[in-house]
Amino acid sequence: YINPLKKVIETYHQSHPLRVGVLSSELHSLALSYVSKDLFSHIIELGIVQGLWSKRKHLIFRANFKVQLTSTDQMEIDNLTQNIFAKHLEGINKQRFSSNKYLDYLIQEDMIIIVDKQLIHKQVLMDCIEKLQMHFEQNTQLQTSEFKELTGLSRKFAIPLLEWLDQQSFTKRQENSRIRGDALFNHPLLTKIG
Repeated sequence: YINPLKKVIETYHQSHPLRVGVLSSELHSLALSYVSKDLFSHIIELGIVQGLWSKRKHLIFRANFKVQLTSTDQMEIDNLTQNIFAKHLEGINKQRFSSNKYLDYLIQEDMIIIVDKQLIHKQVLMDCIEKLQMHFEQNTQLQTSEFKELTGLSRKFAIPLLEWLDQQSFTKRQENSRIRGDALFNHPLLTKIG
């Protein structure tokens, strides 16, 4: 079982050098579709223990694999990142990009976050969350109008962002307002800020 997995992972890295790894479900279907999910999960864990590959979220990758960016890659990534950062919380509509390996890289690295259909720079989003933290240190509720004022967003962008904040448990909808969510001060995304 190990060799087919190693071969698919290596081929994936060669074909997609800017991607951290292959989705676990995709690896299962490409290499060992004939085994159960439970057996596949056990084999993945065994390979991790043996140091053959690693796992981050749902991505499997060769244990020593690191994305190697060329100077051109870095320039393209910096340019894309700056463009998205400049759009603040409104972000850029994801549909403007068909298949973009640099965008895929930024999303995998949690540098760009998808909120509804908008691409938002992580630091801009973290600044918004920091404002929410300060708001909830002084208040028990947040009205939509207060959120719009806090962020400078129109209703068109404020509502999808509020819904995303609810889904991530930064906030919790309570009738027509929001209250502090369980993850406002301890969401995993907050620990990834560099």
